[in-house]
Amino acid sequence: MEAAGHKPVDPILVEVIGNRLQTVCREMLVSLIRAAFSTNIKERYDCGTGVFDIDGDQVALAAYPPLHMGGMRGIVRLLRAEYPPEEIRPGDMFITNDPYVGVSTHLPDPVLVAPVFFSDRLAGFVASVAHHADIGGRVPGGQAPDSRSIFEEGFRIPLVRLFADHKPVPDIHKILRTNVRNPDEREMDLRAQFAANFVGIRGYQEVCQRYGDEVVNGAGRAWVDYSEARLRDKLRQLPDIVCSHEERVENDLDDKPVTFRVTVQSKDGLLHADFEGTSRAFEGAKNIPLSATVATVWMVVKSMLDPQIPASEGAFRPLRVVAPPGTIVNPVPPSAVGERALSCQVLADVVMGAMSKLVPERALAECGPHHGINISGINPRTGRFFANHESFAGGMGARRTKDGVSACRVHIAGSANLPVEPLEAELPILIRRYDLRRDSGGPGRFRGGLGLRRDIEVRADEVRVTLRSERQMIPAFGIGGGAAGATGEFILNPDTDRETRLPIFVSNRRFARGDVISVRTPGGGGYGNPRERPRELVAQDVRSGYVSPAAARDIYGA
Repeated sequence: MEAAGHKPVDPILVEVIGNRLQTVCREMLVSLIRAAFSTNIKERYDCGTGVFDIDGDQVALAAYPPLHMGGMRGIVRLLRAEYPPEEIRPGDMFITNDPYVGVSTHLPDPVLVAPVFFSDRLAGFVASVAHHADIGGRVPGGQAPDSRSIFEEGFRIPLVRLFADHKPVPDIHKILRTNVRNPDEREMDLRAQFAANFVGIRGYQEVCQRYGDEVVNGAGRAWVDYSEARLRDKLRQLPDIVCSHEERVENDLDDKPVTFRVTVQSKDGLLHADFEGTSRAFEGAKNIPLSATVATVWMVVKSMLDPQIPASEGAFRPLRVVAPPGTIVNPVPPSAVGERALSCQVLADVVMGAMSKLVPERALAECGPHHGINISGINPRTGRFFANHESFAGGMGARRTKDGVSACRVHIAGSANLPVEPLEAELPILIRRYDLRRDSGGPGRFRGGLGLRRDIEVRADEVRVTLRSERQMIPAFGIGGGAAGATGEFILNPDTDRETRLPIFVSNRRFARGDVISVRTPGGGGYGNPRERPRELVAQDVRSGYVSPAAARDIYGA
């Protein structure tokens, strides 16, 4: 096996070193999760790690949300463009969270990158990214659907040196601490990223110690080239036809939905994805930075063609993404981008709809995206300010031969549902109800995954809450005769005489002790005619509480 323009490397050694670097990446991720202080990182795993070769190509990735890969890909090239090699030293780490330089995908996701030295020379790089519960801005958490510019969303950090000689740079840390609402927790989470990178440096050096840094980099290049060749081979097997798909997407600040549109074509081992026809950028915060758009296309292509392709830079090379500037999928400064993950869920459905015409056997009905909450205030148990970021999974769309997965973080955002116990232990919150929403999965021969319901009681005198959603007006549609899943909703004080349906978003609204906020996420679409669903599966759904007896009779004819 030969990396382009370099000496050939034994293919078995390429496999060994490529997988060893992937293991280093996983060790980094575990270290980050175990060292973190905020529940969003240590319990929901909203973070990622990467290993890069000396050229700046990402060789290995470990991330629960695939969106984080888009947030790290360009970090080394940015570092090398802004800092001459002689200014990069052992013990340095650099930070940025700016989505408009091709790194990170929104401000709460700072990326921390570090050089790896071996035998007194630069051998590679490692990086970590994590979603911090607050990054400043006009609302706690920095994510408000009605933010109209990135300047409202938080503290925007250019690429700067955060650690030098393995120690914090005091002036930079002072600036960071001054601009966030819970500085101690932010400091500790940054140190967790630092620790993860240190684990990566040590692991990379151990691989170099065994094989030599030149061999490691040669194997890394060949590993990246292998990913590229493997995906190109899959693309050459597809028909050379032009396929388009579009979808309406909700606009938080306007009752008029806007449009995602994509045209795809597989030609000569390349996948062309053109977003011409997509609407102009939102006035609010649901715009998608270009790096996140590319990551979404990559995730769909990889999952539909070959899920086992190593997640390296090579798997991006066959993609040719055209995203007109100033549109939702490629906003220009100072457009707000804090809610890009919600839009990415629908964008993935759109890309998958177009790709399904190339690989119909891998088609997936549309999915129910997550709903999110940022809650903050004074914790009466500690007297200290808290800010918590959380999101709740919807339902995956049904597949050609299987039901959709219920309560599943779909597509590009893959972090976990937060367990009740750590939430109640750390915050003035009580979970009154947490279950699947019956009849929320789209009916079909194969049923869409169910959304969930989570009722949250406020146990502080006053808190501020921001609620975020997608598919509360436009459902996840089924395919092949399958029906749409249920839409999501926010309900205040459910099952009481004070029950009220809240808008599709809430921005920094005050709630009082005893208020209950019911978050109900959308279900996935169904696949195929519901009347063709086997009776034993319908009966099992009724027994499990997934489908009501009335729906079994009226919709499935059982």
